[in-house]
Amino acid sequence: MYRPLEGGEKMVDYLIVGYGSLGSKICQSLKKKGERILVLESYNENYNKAIEDGMEARLADARDPTLLRRVGGDKVKVVIITPSDPNVIRDVIESV
Repeated sequence: MYRPLEGGEKMVDYLIVGYGSLGSKICQSLKKKGERILVLESYNENYNKAIEDGMEARLADARDPTLLRRVGGDKVKVVIITPSDPNVIRDVIESV
């Protein structure tokens, strides 16, 4: 399921963790401004919605400490973590 950024792909400015209610609104706003966005989503339904909305997205668990490096997350300007579960937020922050 995981598909890394390939050498020819553009790097992104914003890495958005989660494409639920908040994440999708943030992404839509950034997309309207022409920002380069990558969504990391661990739920199939939200991942599919991101793809349907035209977002560059990966089906992945952002708590994986190696994931951000694999998707080029070490080169993004901003990481926005949108899940509401404080344990998930903590784990994602620790993986960054």
